[in-house]
Amino acid sequence: MMNNYTPKKPFDCYKWYFATKAPTEALGDPAVLLGLISRIAPLANKGNISYSSNDFKLVMENMHKDTVTTINLSERVGDRNLMRNSAQYWKLFGLIPQNSRGEIKITPFAQDIVNGKISQIDFAATMIVSLTLPNKVSYSNEEILSWRDNNLSIHPFKLILQILRELFLVSAFDAWITNEELYSIVIPMAGDHKKPKEIIKFILQYRNDKSIIDGWYNAVPRSNDKRFSSEFLRFLANFGFIEKEFELISSSTRNTTKFKYIPELDEQISVLINGSWTTERSDILQSVRQLDIENLVRQSANTRASARPKQQQFRKSLIENLERCVITGNMLTRVLQAAHIKPYAYGGSDDISNGLLLRADIHIMFDAGLINLRPDPFYKNRCFIELSDDDLVRRSYPSFVNEITIQLPKFTNMENIEWRYENRLLGVNT
Repeated sequence: MMNNYTPKKPFDCYKWYFATKAPTEALGDPAVLLGLISRIAPLANKGNISYSSNDFKLVMENMHKDTVTTINLSERVGDRNLMRNSAQYWKLFGLIPQNSRGEIKITPFAQDIVNGKISQIDFAATMIVSLTLPNKVSYSNEEILSWRDNNLSIHPFKLILQILRELFLVSAFDAWITNEELYSIVIPMAGDHKKPKEIIKFILQYRNDKSIIDGWYNAVPRSNDKRFSSEFLRFLANFGFIEKEFELISSSTRNTTKFKYIPELDEQISVLINGSWTTERSDILQSVRQLDIENLVRQSANTRASARPKQQQFRKSLIENLERCVITGNMLTRVLQAAHIKPYAYGGSDDISNGLLLRADIHIMFDAGLINLRPDPFYKNRCFIELSDDDLVRRSYPSFVNEITIQLPKFTNMENIEWRYENRLLGVNT
């Protein structure tokens, strides 16, 4: 098949859309995707507040100060507010209602994420299993009909993971994919109903000889199209299911950045992509939780973070200056870990002013947003400990249920503490 195969374009409008037809890469970042939900939840609970209101304007101004994005969030307010043109990002993942008529509302699913009852990793795993193309958020009725007429339905996240796993089974060295390979090979072949095992043969050959796709149709003819496909890869990387190589945002190599398979997650990923799943989100979520995938994803992310060149010195410096867990007081060095307040992925430094020494389980909870430090506005370097509303978390850590306070060291950067409190839903970025 390889020498004379050319994928057939199923229909003229065949494309992989990610949420909206005008993609904005920054909106898929957990700090924005989930962070916005966390910030508007109090407004949604009040009711009758619109996205064009001054309340939403204040939220957007604060988000703009806290996050580094490719758009000016502080300008996406009033009549030109963010949700007017980009609400599909949040609708696609079931975080806001399909029709809120401009009023700030979030779904019960989103509220459970904000309250810590649904972990960020379990949210992502649920989306990996359930998201299909086409869908009513991203596609018109006419486009959906074209897909159905060609008996075509694709689970994009599952397909990407299936391809990476097949590459891994061939060779761990080759277990990666680029956006260029996704839009040049995977999307055309998936539209032609080809299976992952067939697709990886072309990927491996393409790496040696790009001319093998000469004569294939261009699946990304418009300027935005390549950004659509990259969003699927970024989502998987942001939530720790694949690993992204370091990328220079302004670099011309954006589409050749490698997204790698994570072997430590192989068993869980195999179940995600090959298991039998219902279409009910609550049932999917329950099954995902039984996989205990969150624990493994975070362990894998922390292991990779620990391998960074300056991480060991960072921990050593914190132990020398703190000696104990800042929350529990535990002094047993072997269970103490160095946590970044502002994650490295968001520009946080390896200076001790950006660090907390935490007992291992507290570190996991801090990274997951299950335990948070809210700065006391009246006392310098003092924080309230806030625990998630999740019943199991509160039963497991009863001593933290009633907002106790702790005093952080004088060298702690309290601006970063405040940043982390406002941006506690960050995927697995460490």
